[in-house]
Amino acid sequence: MATVSYYKTKSGRRWQVQYTKPDGSRTRKRGFPTKAEAQAWIEDQGVAQRKGTWVDPALSNIPLSELWDPWIAIKKMRHGTSTWKPLDSAWRTHVKPRWGLTPINQITTEQLQTWIVDLSENKSVTIVERCLGVIRGLLELAVTNKRLSTNPATAVHCPARKRPKQVFLSLEQLEALASKCSDDKKALVWLLGTSGCRWGEAVGLTVGDVNPLRGRISVTKSASTVGGRVVVGATKGRRDRVIAATPAVFELLVPLMAGKSPDCLLWEKRGGGHLTTPSKRSWWHSAVDACVAEDSSFPSLLTPHDLRHTAASLLISNGASVKVVQAQLGHASAKETLDIYSGLFDEDLDSVIDAVGRAQRAAGSRRKNKGEPKVSQKAD
Repeated sequence: MATVSYYKTKSGRRWQVQYTKPDGSRTRKRGFPTKAEAQAWIEDQGVAQRKGTWVDPALSNIPLSELWDPWIAIKKMRHGTSTWKPLDSAWRTHVKPRWGLTPINQITTEQLQTWIVDLSENKSVTIVERCLGVIRGLLELAVTNKRLSTNPATAVHCPARKRPKQVFLSLEQLEALASKCSDDKKALVWLLGTSGCRWGEAVGLTVGDVNPLRGRISVTKSASTVGGRVVVGATKGRRDRVIAATPAVFELLVPLMAGKSPDCLLWEKRGGGHLTTPSKRSWWHSAVDACVAEDSSFPSLLTPHDLRHTAASLLISNGASVKVVQAQLGHASAKETLDIYSGLFDEDLDSVIDAVGRAQRAAGSRRKNKGEPKVSQKAD
């Protein structure tokens, strides 16, 4: 049962609703400017209770910032530093200043969409998507915890993202790049370009992770560069895997392992420690510039991550199935592999169709050799 009554404020008359919660306790909600709005609110609450979507207004009257600590704790539990650290930065820089003190029951879809549009005028799509992901995740936690009935951020849209052009080196270009590097970096380039290892996974490898006899490498950690510092943690998605590498790669890795204990890194920077992602003045860019000087078609903006794409293209062009590529690259699903490299698999369509055509022609020839079956005709 609910009753509506008015009370006086300095701004004039306001209306309040006294009502019974599903647990039988009595409470009230104040601040309605008109009696009609108070009555409409009562009707909405009744509908929500009948549908089982009712949320106690007292639980939804908390600032968004109260959801941050439990939400980021979940992210830290499930993901590595390279995943949650950018989210922390987005929260502190953009989300918290605008929405941190706002009660979650006062955040609307319209307000969020306006904010995203304004943010996209001077921020990259990556930053905008990250900010929306943070506030969407926080509000989804509120829904899960029965503080909100729906997530107002669900229907908010980000600017369209242009899919970055993927760069694939040919084997000849990969060999040219490796030839411009020192012996230890040559092994790293060949590993990245043929196995599909991520940069952080490769530079996090220790001697004990490499098994030349089996031709396998265990990928169990990642040394990611975050804010100029290397943070060692779990692999992306926290999925350990065992990958294959070519005999030629192992021939380059074995000398790097000689005389080292199993916990020693394969690659170290000067003075010790993990290699960081190559800067603009590094061995990587020197090697790329040297390749461009010799071959104008060589990609001048090549990044270490492009070698992961190169490895995928080599695997696919040599007949690897989607599942094999998925396992080698460490994708969560075959769908993810197809989403990223569908164009490479499409290139195989011509050869597949040609094979089907040959089989079709062969079947037709066999029928002719056997003689076409005669069709009996019945008299009318």
